[in-house]
Amino acid sequence: MLTVGHVLTTALLLTVPFLPAPARGTEPSRAAEPQRAADPCGPARALPAYAHNDYRNTRPREEALELGYLGIEADVFLVDGTFLLAHDRKDIRNDFGFEATYLWHLLDRVQRCARVLPDARPFLIAIEDKAPTVESRLAMASLLGRYRALLRPAQDHPIAEFILVDDSATPESIPEDLKRFVGFQWRVTSRNPAPPAASAANYRLLSLDFKKEVGWDGTGDPPPALRKLIPAVVAAAKCIPGCRVRVHNVPVRGRIWTYLLDAGVDLIGVTELSKGAGLLGG
Repeated sequence: MLTVGHVLTTALLLTVPFLPAPARGTEPSRAAEPQRAADPCGPARALPAYAHNDYRNTRPREEALELGYLGIEADVFLVDGTFLLAHDRKDIRNDFGFEATYLWHLLDRVQRCARVLPDARPFLIAIEDKAPTVESRLAMASLLGRYRALLRPAQDHPIAEFILVDDSATPESIPEDLKRFVGFQWRVTSRNPAPPAASAANYRLLSLDFKKEVGWDGTGDPPPALRKLIPAVVAAAKCIPGCRVRVHNVPVRGRIWTYLLDAGVDLIGVTELSKGAGLLGG
């Protein structure tokens, strides 16, 4: 007997196009992939965190999804028309592409599961272009356009969202072709905890570098600057539809993470994924 759930899932799958072929030299290797878990659509839990610099992990994308993280962050360089994953140019590998590591597999997951996350929240794909140019912006627009199915609504929310997090990415500086597919990050400081009201609707992340702006190690009471800053940022995000607060560069200490989450932070940036999942109760 067909249920409403069956009908909605079937309708979504029928709207998702065939998987695009990744850029030459970065095709996903099926033979190299470990055997899929019994539940290919992932765990029922969702951790209030994302995998910061996820591509540095032994199993980028896979471990984050298996543990229930709500997103990933990736640093990219455009090299001969292909976005390659690396933090520095000296670390670039021609066989380590952004599309083949993330986008292709996430769209494959949507075709199989009609979603990425177990709930209605969009899966965060934070992208930092380490050497942005007009050429790289237009190339990113072309790439994300081929994966626009990830932005389709599921339960009244997009399945995923692309956020540009390099400092030069602003609503005023990005080509319109790219702006159709991405949101922006506001880098939080104690002086400027929120974007200007005139452009606030373009921002999907309010991001705080914890060590740089706060520096609390978890001992003693939270400093007054933190007690003032976090509520201000959380309040600002609530005034922007679809906006979330992320805090990264945070010491791996339960007391700090608990304080941030209780104060309304949506996402904590985690680099040690297994350890972070244990701390978050995953």
